[in-house]
Amino acid sequence: MLWLLCWLLPLYYLTLDKKLLKLWQQPLLRQLFAGSGLCLLVLWQVKAQLPQGPALHFLGITAVTLLLGLRLSLCLIPAILLTTVAASWLVAPAKLGSATLWLADWAVLTVLALQSYLQLYLVHRQFGQHLFVYIFLAAFIGSALCTVSFVLLQSSALWLLQPDVVLDLGEYLALSPLLALPEAILNGMAITLLLVYRPEWVATYRQNAEQ
Repeated sequence: MLWLLCWLLPLYYLTLDKKLLKLWQQPLLRQLFAGSGLCLLVLWQVKAQLPQGPALHFLGITAVTLLLGLRLSLCLIPAILLTTVAASWLVAPAKLGSATLWLADWAVLTVLALQSYLQLYLVHRQFGQHLFVYIFLAAFIGSALCTVSFVLLQSSALWLLQPDVVLDLGEYLALSPLLALPEAILNGMAITLLLVYRPEWVATYRQNAEQ
């Protein structure tokens, strides 16, 4: 549990700065933050539970990171997880997981947000600002890669935190291509629709266009 906090706390210490406060003062970003949180909260409840394995669900992290930017997306992840924990405590306390598993989920999803932003940075640096490159590489392919990372990180976390659990890693990892395609379509279509109808909402595309 402590090793999870050793890198999460410094990361969020660097994230919660004056620039975040300026972003939060914008009404549009607050509305997008709340709307994205509601969408992820619903999306993460649709799960497929493997026997003796972790739950699988759609992520939506890539689309949210592209929409809100890195700072707000990092703040959104623990907010949704805390909301889920509070709801579980009120509705079904017996199904409430341990704090270590909650921190593991937080760490894995944080890595995915960082990966999404790093992929966007590499795409922009290599190919410049281009709408179709942004959509297909940063949104579609980026979200598929995040799905593969999610399966790898989640299975590794389960193996480290619960070594007594027997998990068929081969069967679990074989699901990553099956999850990557619908995840890519979900995130890619969401970003495509936003860029067509509300491009001013997509913070990372707007920032790159202004540079």
